[in-house]
Amino acid sequence: MFRFVYFVTVASLGSVICLPAAASAARAIRHLPVDTLHADALGPFKGDFAEIRVAGKSRYVHRSGKVVVDKPVRYGAPVCIAVTDGAYGAINSKGDVIADFIYDDIRYEYADKGHPGTDEGYHYFLAIVQLDGKVGAIDTLGQTVAESVYDDLRPVNAHVLAARKAGKWGVLSLIDGREILPFTYDDLTRRYVPDGYLEVTAAGKKGLRSPDGKREVMPAVYDDLMGIRLDSGPLLLGEQGNDIFLLDTLGKRLTMEQYDRMSADSPLVRIERGGKAGWLAADGSVRIPPVYEDAANWVDGLCVISQNGKKGVLADDGQLIVPCQYSDIKILDDRGRPAISGSIIIDGPPMIPGSPSKSSGRRNDKETTGGDLYFMAREAGKYNLFDRAGKKLLPMEYDGIQFGNTGARSCLYIVAGERYGLADLQGKELLPVSYRFPMGGYSANVSGTGPASIIRIPDGESIGLYDLERKRLLLPPEYEQLEWQLGRFIKATSGRGDGNAIADPVSAYFRADGSPLIPPTESLLVHAVDTDRYVVTTRNDGYWSTTLFDADGKQLYHHPQWDFSPYRLSKQLVPDSISRLLLDPPFQGGLLKVGAEKNLFVDRQGKEVRFEGFDFVDDFFGGLAAASRNVDGKALIGIIDSAGNVVLPLEYSGMDKIYNGEMRKVRRNDNVGVIDLRGRVILEAAYEAVDYLEQPALFQVRLNGKAGLVGLDGATVLPTEYDHIRLISDSLLRVEKDGKFGLVSSMGEVLAMPRYEEVRLNESYAGYFPARVKVAGRWTYVQADGTELPVSAGDKLGY
Repeated sequence: MFRFVYFVTVASLGSVICLPAAASAARAIRHLPVDTLHADALGPFKGDFAEIRVAGKSRYVHRSGKVVVDKPVRYGAPVCIAVTDGAYGAINSKGDVIADFIYDDIRYEYADKGHPGTDEGYHYFLAIVQLDGKVGAIDTLGQTVAESVYDDLRPVNAHVLAARKAGKWGVLSLIDGREILPFTYDDLTRRYVPDGYLEVTAAGKKGLRSPDGKREVMPAVYDDLMGIRLDSGPLLLGEQGNDIFLLDTLGKRLTMEQYDRMSADSPLVRIERGGKAGWLAADGSVRIPPVYEDAANWVDGLCVISQNGKKGVLADDGQLIVPCQYSDIKILDDRGRPAISGSIIIDGPPMIPGSPSKSSGRRNDKETTGGDLYFMAREAGKYNLFDRAGKKLLPMEYDGIQFGNTGARSCLYIVAGERYGLADLQGKELLPVSYRFPMGGYSANVSGTGPASIIRIPDGESIGLYDLERKRLLLPPEYEQLEWQLGRFIKATSGRGDGNAIADPVSAYFRADGSPLIPPTESLLVHAVDTDRYVVTTRNDGYWSTTLFDADGKQLYHHPQWDFSPYRLSKQLVPDSISRLLLDPPFQGGLLKVGAEKNLFVDRQGKEVRFEGFDFVDDFFGGLAAASRNVDGKALIGIIDSAGNVVLPLEYSGMDKIYNGEMRKVRRNDNVGVIDLRGRVILEAAYEAVDYLEQPALFQVRLNGKAGLVGLDGATVLPTEYDHIRLISDSLLRVEKDGKFGLVSSMGEVLAMPRYEEVRLNESYAGYFPARVKVAGRWTYVQADGTELPVSAGDKLGY
């Protein structure tokens, strides 16, 4: 059917140029074939085509290198549509011309499987071709599905193709184009409920056929058909004259009684008659008669309905859970969010002005309602809460009710006038309505993270804590600032007024359960150094001293010249993933560094530990610390354990963090190596330079002036024989050797040997390849596997 013309030089610009495939050669070096299109200049690929200049005119080459056209029309799919000499043609993703450039027009018709992009990602993908007013269909392999003899074509599903001829529609097989249904219908379209079925129209009446078109499901006797989806599956609504009734997918009529409207409503069919709403079961039986003025969507078998202008809550068995006597009702989950059966939340519950804990009512995509349900009811500006069974939970109506959440627990802020209190989700009072909202709705500061059951309790500009698990007030709301330390201790601070001046702040210290450790003290300097240890630093006679305590407040150790500060810790061996989050306690490996003396530490029992024979020992982490010793006036660094044993020999002149990598560079004289945080040598200190590439995770090393790549396991990925290596993407690098450029993958595979004078990649959105390369003074294209396209030019287009 198709004619291919091969060119060595361009004889006529009014032709489609079909280029031969590139010849194979040795791995990673594939030279241009003898038959090459010689152009003036080459441009970058922008999608499936690149502009080239031939005899002063713009043409476009397909990324396969097989076809050159006048103008691409549509691309980025398994089939590209292009124009040459004013005629349309089609090219598949392999560069094969599947529809000759002879057509008046071509369009796509396809149905994807949810992950399009390849031929396998589609139920079907067709090029619908038009010639002399007639249309046909060709698949991605170039096979003719339907000859160009039809007035119109319309793919219906993965089985059949609707075709129109002489004003009538019939059905063709999508596999071989044979006729399945004769051309007798006025219209023929796809139904999405039930999915893939054929809706046929004859003499103005509609019917339904099976997806393959062979079986009649419903005769063409209906004025209209509409599909609806229930939780249990699809149904159909049929219309004849003024009658509307429910049908199953086999065409059986399920209702005889007439209604004004019907629609899907989750598990039920909503019906309306005379302005009143009710519901049918999926089998057409009346579940709830149409007696309600209005109704919201069903949520887990519950629905807010209206009667006589008032709202209530109805169960799907027809029982009235909450009577219709409220101006507004919202169904909420146990976090105070609007309860849903689907996946999207827009509106939250009514917000209380100045409330101490506001829930946005939003949830993540695909997160559905779970746990208990509650009904927030409002009448005359007052609120109350009902449980799922319709029991009123609170003893009175309040001016506002707001859910408060912490961790996996929830509570209720109940508001009366300008004050609020706390209740649990069973309505039991936890704190009386006696606390003031903070001005502007912002409470005093609480920093750090405590146990998941603890919730903040503001009172005006003061703050306290309440434990929802133990149902007791942890700290009364009388502090200006609360600071959780390592989740186990609380520093509570208040200013102290002295006339118009503010004196030093006063702080107290508590355990996580609220029990006191240190009474209110001016300018208290206290820091948790472990989950059961803390230190207090005080100033006496111009000197700072620090004392170590256990979680019971027992003094374990004191040094009169120890000025402790968590910000002076070195932490050379702390992983970045931990140090960035500031979660690591300084008491590590059973030892805490005492900065008052050289290499002095204290253990968990308060006993001093000294490391003799070292000039410096860093803070410990995971039982290890960096240490150094002076040898001939030079500090040599290594790693020791908490017993003083050498884990990494002290023979390195420097140790530096590799940020975003849990490793350290070590230097020996002028050479560089890499170790992990346990002291294991990954790269010997034998390289002139080492740079960590996070994506891909590799080391770029330099040895004897040459660059190479090494994996995190120390294995060579690319030998050190290149002048330069430049990271282009997480899977591609450009290499330079002897002034020539090439390309390698992050796995070390040489994609294109360094033989090019220049390499110009496409923008990443278009795919880096085919890339433009210059060799022997001329430009061509190279694919990601190193194959060169049969196109050559003396210049490039653009920068």
